Amino acid sequence: MDNFELLIKFAIERDIIRVRKERGESVLTEDPILSQYRFCNTHRKYDRVTKWLVENYYTEYSVDAWFQATIARLINWPPTLKYLKDNKLIPALAKDFDPVRFIDFMDERLKFGMKLYSSAYIVYPTNIVGNTKAHNMCVHIILPLVSEAEKYREVLKENSIEKFTKLMAKSFGIKTFIAGQVAADLTYLDNQLETAKDLYTWAPMGPGSQRGLNRLFNRPLKQSMKEESFLEELTQILYLLIKYDSGRFLDLNLHDVQNIMCEFDKYMRVLTKEGTPRQLYKPEWRF
Repeated sequence: MDNFELLIKFAIERDIIRVRKERGESVLTEDPILSQYRFCNTHRKYDRVTKWLVENYYTEYSVDAWFQATIARLINWPPTLKYLKDNKLIPALAKDFDPVRFIDFMDERLKFGMKLYSSAYIVYPTNIVGNTKAHNMCVHIILPLVSEAEKYREVLKENSIEKFTKLMAKSFGIKTFIAGQVAADLTYLDNQLETAKDLYTWAPMGPGSQRGLNRLFNRPLKQSMKEESFLEELTQILYLLIKYDSGRFLDLNLHDVQNIMCEFDKYMRVLTKEGTPRQLYKPEWRF
């Protein structure tokens, strides 16, 4: 079986697992790697946190939905986000954000040993001794975004995932990965980036997806890529998946394909005995 056949098999089997799980079936897969380790869905919109956000968090938003999405992905833990939203600490407008209340509420939960953040995303606030993560995140990441809110409102008018992501990636502590996650969330929301002109032609470059592409095309694992080549290869894979199974993959966008390649890298790492993913699959896991 060549690498392209392996990729197609991996993508299909991962989506079959999702469908079986939604149906409540007891046997999800016979693939030993997919049954042991945690992998994201082929469609990002079906991932557990994303589904929760769309159904419970993005229920009321305005021109600053990008701000709400940024806080969501910096924290990425539904119980914390529900608590913040219930206590009106996620404002509709960035200018209404209350940093003092935000820090107080987060630190109060921290005192009781509650989990505040997901371990899936790594955020880099400044590590100042004596300050909590919530304090550093608020002061050094969130508040600077508040002061630049108008820039984000303007760039969203251009209806481009690329332009929004690259603007946000310039902000301290955000980087391309988190910026891309925020942009991807906005593609699920009316009057945000749901009809972005580059929904099927642009996705953020990540190290995992580049490694996945290098594996697929039999290149050195750490070979760097230019953005143009990265996007061309993702587009090629998008068409390949749709051609192979249009019923399953017709609604994929390029960010989904970028995710698939990142997960394919994880899968191949186990298959080739190079290492293992950080997280095991936990079928009974709950927020």
